[in-house]
Amino acid sequence: MRWMLRVGTVWLLVSLLVLSAWGQPASARTDLSADAELVRRLKEHPTDPEVLEAVSRALYEGRLVVFYAEEVARAVAGPWRDPATPQAVREGIRAVLVQLAPTLAITNPPLARELFVEVPLRLLREAPAARSLALEVLRMATEMAPDLSAAVAAGAPLILETSLEAEHQEVAWAVLQGIPGTALAEHLTPERVQRWTARVMQAAGSRVWELPEFLSRLPGPAGTEGLLYLLEHYRSPPPGVPPEMAPYLSPEALRRDVAMRLSERPLESDHLRRLIAFWPSEQDEQLEHYIVEALAKNIDRLPPL
Repeated sequence: MRWMLRVGTVWLLVSLLVLSAWGQPASARTDLSADAELVRRLKEHPTDPEVLEAVSRALYEGRLVVFYAEEVARAVAGPWRDPATPQAVREGIRAVLVQLAPTLAITNPPLARELFVEVPLRLLREAPAARSLALEVLRMATEMAPDLSAAVAAGAPLILETSLEAEHQEVAWAVLQGIPGTALAEHLTPERVQRWTARVMQAAGSRVWELPEFLSRLPGPAGTEGLLYLLEHYRSPPPGVPPEMAPYLSPEALRRDVAMRLSERPLESDHLRRLIAFWPSEQDEQLEHYIVEALAKNIDRLPPL
């Protein structure tokens, strides 16, 4: 719903601006000439910080979007794609492109996909210094339109790896959470999910608390194997967890959360056997309830006693 409102607002704004342009006085036509001159300068000097700042300012003022959005985007696309572009220049280009993103998502989806998904994913692989910037752009893409969000899933394995780096953890995690679970599952085998879950348990700190919900969004074997791996290998809260988070990261609390989510999924005989192994030795009515519920829902696949 959020993306529909955003796109609808942009479309309405663009339509009103186009209609109003027909009746502009001579002074407004002069402004349009100034805009054309600014775009010409950008095409000739797409990496000039002063030009990029001027274009960014014009976009912020509501100019250029109606008549020059694609021209501006294509003018800076070359240095945006180049992994060798200096970081300061890339920041200036990013400031320009993010203001064009909603318009391009409507008027030229293939160009939007290239600039806001494919190029940032390439930067993650080839330009370590640009990783923070690339992740921010990918996060914006997941919030902008469903097709862009699904396209980001192609880079899920790479984003998963990047999320293990402390300096990129928060933004990378936000990108992953913005990708539809069905799209993620297309790129994550059960084995890959297990390996990643193991590493996140070591590196993610309090993010472990969010893993059950994240893994439950993955349909099919990928999500099931990830949840079972978490159930079987989580022992204690990671070091440095804030005291207020500790109750939510205790092994008992996490087992209940995982068991609840497993009880909502179709499970095979081996899955049920692994779940039964966690029948509580001490009274834990919630955990017992979720295990019984999982067995009842999959009674035709109960393992031999």
